[in-house]
Amino acid sequence: MIKFAHTYKRFRLHLSLLLLLLNGAAFGQIVELGDSNQAILIGDQVAYFIDDSSALTYDQVLSRTVEFTKGKGKVFGTPATEGTVWVYFEFNNSSDQDIWMDVHNSNLLNCHLFKINSANELVETYFASALQDYSQRSHDVHTFWFPLAEAGDKETYRYLISVKTTLAIELPLYVGPERSLYKNTNRDNWMAIAFIGALLGLSIYNLFFFFSLKRKIYLFYSLNVISFLFVIPFFNNFPITNYIFGHNFTHIHTSTWIWIPFLTSALFASSYLGLRRLAPRLRYLLMGFVKFFILLIPFTIYYPSAGLAKLYVLSTLVFYLVCLLIGYYMLVVKKQKRALLFCLGWTAMFITIIIVVLVRNGIMPYSLFLRNATYAGIFVEMFVFAIAIGQYMNALRADQIKLNKALKESNEELIELNESLDSFNYHVSHDLKTVLNNTKALSKMAEKYNEKGDQGKLREIVQKMQQVADNGVETVQSFLSLGKIDNLFNVEGTEELNLEAEIATIIKTHQLTNKIKVAITQNEMNAVNMHAKAFESIFLNLFTNTIKYSIENPTAEIRFYRNKNKCCMEYRDFGIGIDMDKFGDVVFNAFNRAGNASHSEGTGVGLYVLNRIVSNYQGTCEMESELGEGIKLTMSFPAKNVAIG
Repeated sequence: MIKFAHTYKRFRLHLSLLLLLLNGAAFGQIVELGDSNQAILIGDQVAYFIDDSSALTYDQVLSRTVEFTKGKGKVFGTPATEGTVWVYFEFNNSSDQDIWMDVHNSNLLNCHLFKINSANELVETYFASALQDYSQRSHDVHTFWFPLAEAGDKETYRYLISVKTTLAIELPLYVGPERSLYKNTNRDNWMAIAFIGALLGLSIYNLFFFFSLKRKIYLFYSLNVISFLFVIPFFNNFPITNYIFGHNFTHIHTSTWIWIPFLTSALFASSYLGLRRLAPRLRYLLMGFVKFFILLIPFTIYYPSAGLAKLYVLSTLVFYLVCLLIGYYMLVVKKQKRALLFCLGWTAMFITIIIVVLVRNGIMPYSLFLRNATYAGIFVEMFVFAIAIGQYMNALRADQIKLNKALKESNEELIELNESLDSFNYHVSHDLKTVLNNTKALSKMAEKYNEKGDQGKLREIVQKMQQVADNGVETVQSFLSLGKIDNLFNVEGTEELNLEAEIATIIKTHQLTNKIKVAITQNEMNAVNMHAKAFESIFLNLFTNTIKYSIENPTAEIRFYRNKNKCCMEYRDFGIGIDMDKFGDVVFNAFNRAGNASHSEGTGVGLYVLNRIVSNYQGTCEMESELGEGIKLTMSFPAKNVAIG
């Protein structure tokens, strides 16, 4: 009975191989390698079958040959599946070298090769896994190498390969001598090393700026670069993560760490585009994706599956598409210029990610360029982002230069203010001391004449004391006006002022009707847009000076007129005048009285305050005067600053 069962099993195997041979004829010619030193891809000369149950043995698979499908391209690819993929091909070594096969995918959890001779006998079986240490493999490489036929062995062999992984299954099957396979491997390794070196240098460069400038954007960009440094080589058969996290964690729980680029990309995009300030809801959207990937971690640890891998592929495409759309939203809707480079870089990366996903899942045809498109895409993205970061740094430098310039100007103003403060303190103490000394002297004189009973002299002293008191009040008010001038324009808003009505109001409010005669000889503007207090301060100072520095009958004439793009206010009086040759350069300085101290009391701040107010409106003051002829002061303002309409 046992002998019969054994015979029946051999019969069934022979029948299966015969059927497979007949079916295999439809797949194309037998894979044959002559005296070539080139490794060739044989994907279009093999057949494939997916065992959804992953329970079939190699001889059971052979009995289902009618379910095999001929390869349509150089590389077979399919989305992640819970099943096992079986590959069948025949090979004849026509060369004089030992021929090997490289299953060029470093992420296969199980890879078996079964070698069957012409007598339908299982000659050899080989096993490899991504979970193995490299020292346990036939060659110290990241992919899986198996011997096919020795030199001089002209027999045609049949081969079955079974592979299983939780990621998308991509099977580039290279056949050739060891030298040619090493050439392919070295090419891929050097591409990966160059990529890693470039990204490592870029990350160190930006970390330097982060520690120097303490700007988070450099940290986020560096972390983003470092995350791609691990992920992209992993999917291009150079899993440096194996050396850091170990084979098991890297390949069984890939989805546990593969989400990290999403976090770093979201942080960089948010920081670079200013989403926290300009579009907080979009930032919440990006962070929502990251939280979603983090929530999947427990499932990837305890239930790693092809379904999760498919979910990650879909989520990756959606995430990067959302980032791309956010970039264009910030560029087009928010008018943020720096978003342009972000969009260019992200577009390049998104296109290459789509290409590689389509190639790995067998939707696009395989080629060396398309398969490694992510290298080009990431290089383009990083190059564009490096330019963007450079521009950001230049903008910071420009802001720093501007800030330093403003600081220098502020420092110069502070020095000037300190000097003014010293002068202010001197004049305040001097003038107030004068008032107090005069008051003290007059008090003693009043006491003396009161004892003598000289009422006439006493009345004269009291009048002088009143004049001293009035001058003291004027002194204090003048000094207080200096403190108010800087806050004047922040406190009061501009308003439309009727010129003639405003002049009349100033004269009436300050009871100057009987003290000065004012005539408006020309009024082309009728109204101006100014702070009422500023306008009042200008003309009250002028009226006060005219009254103070006129010998008799203080008189003033005012003209309001336009001169091209200027609004002009001209004030003329007929008082004692100023020696412009002597005092012309300092007439608008604080505490300067232009040599008139002998004629009247004063503080010398009136024209200084007036000039400061005019300057605030970007206006200018011009003084014309001769001794004994009065003054003519012309104030010119840019029409756009004060004109109505």
